[in-house]
Amino acid sequence: MNPASENNSGKENRNKVIQQTSTLEHQSFKSMEPVTSNIKQATPVKNAENKAGIPKAKVVFLYAQPIPNGYQLMDDTSKVIMQIRNSSIKNVFIGQDNTKSGIVFKNDSVWIFEYYSGAELVQEQLNIKF
Repeated sequence: MNPASENNSGKENRNKVIQQTSTLEHQSFKSMEPVTSNIKQATPVKNAENKAGIPKAKVVFLYAQPIPNGYQLMDDTSKVIMQIRNSSIKNVFIGQDNTKSGIVFKNDSVWIFEYYSGAELVQEQLNIKF
């Protein structure tokens, strides 16, 4: 093809007018009218939960007393409630009380004891004072 013919075809394309039609058969629009919703207002949960959705524990403070490789958690009467052992991860411990063993970790500002009871994963909030 010669360059002169390319220039001419380019001019022809620029000179063509595109005509738009707007007829009842070819129109489309989106309705902006409100639509009924099936979303319902949430009902408040009866038991108190923290941000993580974990039920709050009874207000029993556990005091952490250092031991080799971790802490023992004691109540107000100096009874040992649980032992937590250090792990290689900050704010994560291996916890064991008289009947259960699991992990103790900090979620936001809340300490959680997580363990299995049968096939169910259970989380308990702990109030630990270090």
